[in-house]
Amino acid sequence: MLGREYAWLVGGIVLLLYILYCGRNEKHNKSPILYGLFIVYITVVVSLTFFPLVYINDGTKSIQIALIMRPFRTISNFLKYAPLQFKIEQLLGNVLLTVPLGIFLPLMLKKPRPYKVLLIILAFTVTIETLQLAIGAILGSFYRVCDIDDVILNFFGGTLGYLVFLPFKHCLCPKILEFKGKFARRKK
Repeated sequence: MLGREYAWLVGGIVLLLYILYCGRNEKHNKSPILYGLFIVYITVVVSLTFFPLVYINDGTKSIQIALIMRPFRTISNFLKYAPLQFKIEQLLGNVLLTVPLGIFLPLMLKKPRPYKVLLIILAFTVTIETLQLAIGAILGSFYRVCDIDDVILNFFGGTLGYLVFLPFKHCLCPKILEFKGKFARRKK
């Protein structure tokens, strides 16, 4: 079994390489703090959605697919039968997981059109679920389940993050652009 510490180790290495890249590349004029925080965010997402990696080698070749494609089935089961703590962890956790994505994307895209931001959020959540299914199939362990409800909750969270960002875009975006310019001038 590979624990979450491996995700943090890889995320830390990527962050270190990014910092070194920023220090050596004079043409890099993007906000290093914004992109550094995004790397930390992606590391958190990877550690929560893919780790621990559980490998089962019991000699059998049968693989059960852990795929739930009926919308709102898991959500309704959680609401009806799960203890309160589990409801909060699973339902609210899936929503909160992608709220930062809805904030980061408009700050990072050149032209953050709403449809583009929402499509990237949807693609991100579908990718997470598809990779969970693929990793489970490869390792022979379905510790994680590919669930359409996770896609719905993650997409809702990312959309919520984008909606939270919108009232502040006129004060945040100029600050990010101004910081980018200062960073580019400082390096010369």
